[in-house]
Amino acid sequence: MVCRDNITQFNYSMAKTNDSKPNGYALSRAWFDFAFENQGMVSGNHGCMFLWFLEKNNRMGWAKQFGAPRDETMAAVGITSFNTYRKIFSDLVEWGFINVIKESKNQYTAHIIALSKNDQPLIQALDSALIQAQGKHEYQHSSGTDTDSVAIIKPINKETIKPQTKKPISGKTTFSPPTHIDLCNYFYEKSNDSKWTDHDCNFQAQKFIDFYSSKN
Repeated sequence: MVCRDNITQFNYSMAKTNDSKPNGYALSRAWFDFAFENQGMVSGNHGCMFLWFLEKNNRMGWAKQFGAPRDETMAAVGITSFNTYRKIFSDLVEWGFINVIKESKNQYTAHIIALSKNDQPLIQALDSALIQAQGKHEYQHSSGTDTDSVAIIKPINKETIKPQTKKPISGKTTFSPPTHIDLCNYFYEKSNDSKWTDHDCNFQAQKFIDFYSSKN
């Protein structure tokens, strides 16, 4: 038996929409918040069984009460042991996720259950932890100070930036030919009139540079 004072209680009311109907996404989100708050106590079987009850309730139009047959639940969760099923089911009841309206009398009858309406506040620690983990990850990769991380070093572009015009010498201005990028940009601007493709623009730019180089 788990003492409720030692765990973060499930907040069903926070998983409702404005029309008081439960929302499947909000309910599953609340479950993972709970699981994060109670690590070491919650197993995958707990989550799978609770999500199955959400799915079943959703298919029934979010009925206030619905049947949960044992064999059906065990098949959906993938549990083959009755003892395991009983423990997982009891934990969900004890933790406040479901209420048992009527217990089954034997293996041929179903539990009648309802999603819990626990109004205890839910501590949203998962969002905070995820944000902190992401921030730490980005810091480690940017600083490179952590031994388990690899620093990301951006390559330095060593390409020399050529000036368009050289400084005047003896009052004269020396012509500097346009770069390949300058020519491509020029042809791109004129491409609407000439209907040139990107390949045509690159080809003409290179052709101009080759011609200029052959003359010098």
